[in-house]
Amino acid sequence: MKKNNQTERIAELLYEDDDFRKITEHIKSRGFHLFSAICRDRDERTLARSIRYFLDPSESHGLGPKLLRKFLHELVVLKKEKCDDSEHSKLHIDMLPLDHCSVLREVSLGKFGRADVVIDLPGKLYCLIELKLYSSEGLDQTNRYNEFLQSRVQRNHDIVLRCFLTPEGYPAQSDNFIPMSFDVLKKIFDDDEVLPQVNSDNHYLFDHLIRWIRELCPMDNDLKQICRSVYTKFQKEIDLIMEYAPTPTAFLKGVSSEINKLAPDDYKAHSGNNWLTVSPIRRLQDKTLQETKNYSKVRVELDYDEDKKALHYSIVGPEKCHDSIKQFTKVRTNREHLPTTYLNIGTDRQLDFMDLATLGDDWDERINEIAEKVKEHCDTVFPNVDTEKIKNLL
Repeated sequence: MKKNNQTERIAELLYEDDDFRKITEHIKSRGFHLFSAICRDRDERTLARSIRYFLDPSESHGLGPKLLRKFLHELVVLKKEKCDDSEHSKLHIDMLPLDHCSVLREVSLGKFGRADVVIDLPGKLYCLIELKLYSSEGLDQTNRYNEFLQSRVQRNHDIVLRCFLTPEGYPAQSDNFIPMSFDVLKKIFDDDEVLPQVNSDNHYLFDHLIRWIRELCPMDNDLKQICRSVYTKFQKEIDLIMEYAPTPTAFLKGVSSEINKLAPDDYKAHSGNNWLTVSPIRRLQDKTLQETKNYSKVRVELDYDEDKKALHYSIVGPEKCHDSIKQFTKVRTNREHLPTTYLNIGTDRQLDFMDLATLGDDWDERINEIAEKVKEHCDTVFPNVDTEKIKNLL
């Protein structure tokens, strides 16, 4: 494809394609929100605390029990849909003096765990809310909570409700918990009649909480199909844009390419979405992985921290190799669900890719600088690792 044709096709994508316009409108509808600016948009506790605040009728937001009532209405409807024999309805909720409810966060349940949010109206209503944003449910977590409710709460309250709140509305391990999606949460909070009733001190916070909830809602299937349609029509153009766009993925792809040029006989670098790995070609080869791009069990790795705009350098190896390689590094916290040890080598902070991309030659210069630094780390670490000992451990 000639350069002018590429430009014309990209212009067609940006300005003329109706499907792309729909995607743009969807993105704009979510908008900027405060929680992203303060790097809390992936924090379950911040979301749980914010939701709790506006559900609590005693807080100074000016809504009284309005949102709490809407939330409980939706929950009993979902329970009725799941259990035909459910004995509770919206009317039962409306008959309760919700103004006197306590809405608490991070409530200790003793040996059973800790609940994200608890709604309690002594003798009348008890509702336990477990919220999951990006993490999965812990081992038997909702089963333990259900055991607590059955043994400690059920006999003392007329209505006991259990809510498992996730973006997709996934079911909990316990069948007694009612799944609620963020689409339902959006329906509760994102109401034209509610926002004007929030007092001026809380208006800004409530507006940004709604924007955050919108962003967390899964994309609907129609929009997914539109995205696939746009990519089908403009695949070459989108791939070209992403290859040269100022993103961590594009930056690390450039670093990976540069490392392979610097030391083609010593190391093999591969990169992906916000990460890069470098493995020695001649040493520490894991035979079971030799056919998959020469990855090694022991490798140097970079990953980009979006919140802190930092690039972390680590050496990675199996737990049983920890003692053999830790002498070169400081221990860094292990990542969940991986049987490996991440040992910190260094960090480049405030690596803002947008700034790099708009400052002339800094982008390419920074790629070369990072590639040289990674190679230096590899040259320092790998020659000093006891190769035979690691091979035996592996």
